[in-house]
Amino acid sequence: MYNLEHEDGPLSEEDRRLLAALIAYPTKTAAAKALGISRSTIYYKLRDEELREAYARMRSEAIRDATDSLMTVAEASVQVLHDVAHDTNVPAQTRVTAASKILDLTLKVHELTDVVARIAALEEELG
Repeated sequence: MYNLEHEDGPLSEEDRRLLAALIAYPTKTAAAKALGISRSTIYYKLRDEELREAYARMRSEAIRDATDSLMTVAEASVQVLHDVAHDTNVPAQTRVTAASKILDLTLKVHELTDVVARIAALEEELG
């Protein structure tokens, strides 16, 4: 699933276990405990640039996977907000909250789209 290689070939089994724990547990402290090592050992090992880069790649892939999962339920979630906002049998405050959330999300998408377009224009200008 994750790219666990570096310039010199595959990572050691110990490094693989370390990276798997860092991805699986919410904190470095929890990962260290699961591995039976100290937290400072994790920080020491992450001083290695190749291991740190492999960890960064794994985190990026995990974030992409989570984003993909969110995208599959986003449309249904928006529909729920829409249904609540338009259901006259729902308390007014709940309808306002749903409508407000729809507006907030719409503005965020608009802002992000604008930022991406600006970055693309700058990249084109520079290169």
